[in-house]
Amino acid sequence: METKKVTCKSCDIECSVLADVEDNRILRIRRDPDHIITPHSLCNKGAAYPDQLYHKDRILYPLKSVGKRGEGKWARVSWDEAMDEIADRMKAIVNEHGPEAIAGTAGAIVPYDLTRRFLNVLGSPNYVSGTYLCLGNTSSVNRVTMGWQPFPDYWHGRTKVIVMWGHDPQPNKWTAEYLWMRNAIKAGAKLIVVDPRVSFSAKRADMHLRLRPGSDPALMMGWLHVIINEELYDKDFVRDWTVGFEQLKERVQEYTPERVEEITWVPAEEIRASARLYAEGPSIIPWNPATDQMSNSTQVLRAMGIARAICGHVDVPGGEMLMGYHPNVICEDEFALTHLLGKEQMDKLLLLESAKLLSYEFWDEYNEAQERVFGRKWASQIHSGALANPAAVVKAMKHGTPYPVRGFLNVGSDPVTSFTDARNIHDGFMSLDLLVSVDIFMVPTVQMSDFILPAATWGEKYDLHNHWDWHTFVIGGGKAVEPLGEARDEYEFFKELGRRMGQEAYWPWETHRELFEWRLGGIDFDEFMAQPGGGIAHFAEHQVIGSNPQFKKYEKTGFATPSGKVELYSATMEKYGYDPLPSHVEQPGTIVSDPETAKDYPLTFFIGAKSDPYFQQQGRNIAALRRLAPEPWVEMHPDTVYDMGLSDGDFVAVETPHGRLTAVVKASDDAHPKVVRVPYRWWLPEQAPYAPNFSGLFQVSDNNLTSDDPMYADPEQGIPSLRGLMCRVVPAERSAEYEASLASLGDSWGGFSDTWGGNARRVTRFAAGSQA
Repeated sequence: METKKVTCKSCDIECSVLADVEDNRILRIRRDPDHIITPHSLCNKGAAYPDQLYHKDRILYPLKSVGKRGEGKWARVSWDEAMDEIADRMKAIVNEHGPEAIAGTAGAIVPYDLTRRFLNVLGSPNYVSGTYLCLGNTSSVNRVTMGWQPFPDYWHGRTKVIVMWGHDPQPNKWTAEYLWMRNAIKAGAKLIVVDPRVSFSAKRADMHLRLRPGSDPALMMGWLHVIINEELYDKDFVRDWTVGFEQLKERVQEYTPERVEEITWVPAEEIRASARLYAEGPSIIPWNPATDQMSNSTQVLRAMGIARAICGHVDVPGGEMLMGYHPNVICEDEFALTHLLGKEQMDKLLLLESAKLLSYEFWDEYNEAQERVFGRKWASQIHSGALANPAAVVKAMKHGTPYPVRGFLNVGSDPVTSFTDARNIHDGFMSLDLLVSVDIFMVPTVQMSDFILPAATWGEKYDLHNHWDWHTFVIGGGKAVEPLGEARDEYEFFKELGRRMGQEAYWPWETHRELFEWRLGGIDFDEFMAQPGGGIAHFAEHQVIGSNPQFKKYEKTGFATPSGKVELYSATMEKYGYDPLPSHVEQPGTIVSDPETAKDYPLTFFIGAKSDPYFQQQGRNIAALRRLAPEPWVEMHPDTVYDMGLSDGDFVAVETPHGRLTAVVKASDDAHPKVVRVPYRWWLPEQAPYAPNFSGLFQVSDNNLTSDDPMYADPEQGIPSLRGLMCRVVPAERSAEYEASLASLGDSWGGFSDTWGGNARRVTRFAAGSQA
């Protein structure tokens, strides 16, 4: 038996782990105790990886649809046959409609830069990303404020306050971050949690603010009111490194703690006390999904970045680091070749009409400053920079407005469960001329495809990542085993397609490993992995772990904004017709903004809290994980459940003015009496696949509740709301199909048996074990 260092991609933290291998089979996954960045980090999802790798339903050979779309009639074909026909059909689309008629996406755990490169060389601006609702839009707003996405400094022992704002790292969810946070708390850091429910982190917090979902901008503005009026800010930093402080000071006067209490449900004294504690610092507010997924997202993200800056928590030990690029590694941004698009094609990016922050035009406003500070243009941090709006892409699919989108490349993603309005996205995909998926399982979007290419899983391929040009440290992962069947990694797909589409010069490497070695400057990948630190490239000036890290780099370079300073008042926002200062904007569709409709929908709901054993829509067909959470559940407070005449375990429908889903009630004291927690990204792989059911898509997927109507979207970025909208919960009947699918789980779990090595025995509620 030998042990290989690999990158776990069971979630987007991408921890480094160890794989025990014998006869080209992975026996188990275990922690890497010596890794510099993610030591001892392993969760249920990573531990269950062998059950995914050797699952009986894994896609192992190329398939071509030989029936109607979504009918489920397939013919096995060779890679060459599939790629030849895909290229021919794609050329026909491009010849008739132009390259912009091809759109594409990449999942959170696959290399996005490959999709970007292919589309950019092709001439299509229409890259759709899951980061549109998860961190990518955060990085765009922080670019507006300070020119770059900050990262919390957990490592230097200086952090005094951690603010988990709608974020909840646990031993089996964002495990590495949980361990970083735990170590910081052991070193003396205080913990503030902002969350309507009593989360895992809230139970360990020094302060817990139970705000109304969607009222986040008001709470952040209340903090700024306290910090500014009590002069808790860093006066020297504000004087030397910000613009617009006086305008900001005037704006925050309307957000007294008493008024903010009315908006947020958070008591005024808690607002004051938490703002004071945060201001002491150095403090960090790690990225969180909550503030990414509201139609007032830009407002709270602007206010949050401003709080970091005026308190002096930016690029200081224990605060929020501004990193950049590793000087000796070719980054994903450079590889993506954005400059090849040209302005004419960039202007064709499909957006909601008002939403310009994710346009190429707005991105270009920061190119000169980012080249001055970080050395290159088109910094698409966190898959971002410019992103096609999913609702606008679906409109172009269905109606050809403003031009047709007829082909879509879906790589390691499931868009019909990812974005708002499941039915509308389904209709868009069903209307395409060409839908190609690269994946490992037959998830709902893959079920609709014309061609399916079998993807290698993370233990079957090499890896080189730095969390998407967020960090200057670059981490490698080896390949533990050869891919099963005819599975190939994503590079093989794009290389073969690119060469057939006339892009030969842009795909010269025969393997992904060769590409990684080129990015590393010619270093042999095995030697890179064998070096001290286990495949980590550092840059001394931005070293995360080291004896001589450098901070306050802005004193030499300025910030990567047009003014060279932190822009509390953004002239660029003003130029594009947006409010140059943050404010609280009440979302449409809430119990506050529409009290008349709220009479029929009196509760508030939020989506996005990932179920413990799962990441996104993955894992529902893995027995070891499904046993931990067999059904989608709606979490409600026991008093609310009782008052509605329901009981714990009842089958219910959550309904909004837009749609409904079904789930079971989970009565929990952790829930807020006025708030419903809706299950996230569910599908039912044990149910009938293909049309019209698509494995329970229209029964249980959370995006049945949400609309992609522009009125519900963030006007600056087009971000739809998954949080804070109104709903009601009513009794429902389990369908015969649903009852049968549950019964099929039984002892065999619908065929989700542990197919190799009995790995389920090693999956527990706390896979982090003694480290938890």
